Amino acid sequence: MVTIGSSLMSVVGNKLTGDKLNDYNMDKMLAILAQVNKTLENISNPQDRPQCERVSQQEIQARYEQGYQAWLADNYITAVEDFSWLTLHRPLEPHFHLALAGALQMQQEFILALSAYASALLLEAKSPGPVYQMAVCLHAIKRDADAREALQMVIEMSYMRPEYAPIAEKANILLGKV
Repeated sequence: MVTIGSSLMSVVGNKLTGDKLNDYNMDKMLAILAQVNKTLENISNPQDRPQCERVSQQEIQARYEQGYQAWLADNYITAVEDFSWLTLHRPLEPHFHLALAGALQMQQEFILALSAYASALLLEAKSPGPVYQMAVCLHAIKRDADAREALQMVIEMSYMRPEYAPIAEKANILLGKV
């Protein structure tokens, strides 16, 4: 699993340091993400989980609620702190990584948000949501060619999947502006 994660993170790192998104084979990336998901699904025994996961579910829920309330109050610094804590204590929960990424994005910390969206994508490779938000971040940092590639990937991931039709529509609209 370390090798797979390292491979994808190096791809994401390359995206942030100048390589074109289309320099990397998207099919290969999707295959890697699917393999990561399969590996993560196989971790079902509590003793196989990291030590830091031994936090009560009540504490997790309270911390998420606190972060969410901070988000609603536009207090993104506190939201980032809470969502970061959650990603450390429940690293296999994609929605915590998405929450962290969203809070970072609201602070215009686009490169950090890209990293958090990549983590969410590693955990939930089938969802085009993180890829769409990555495109938004890429557009914000003037990486329009990469943003276009990501938006095209969102549309491909959404193809024939009615539950993703709204995000595909948003991707098409943004693609027309990028």
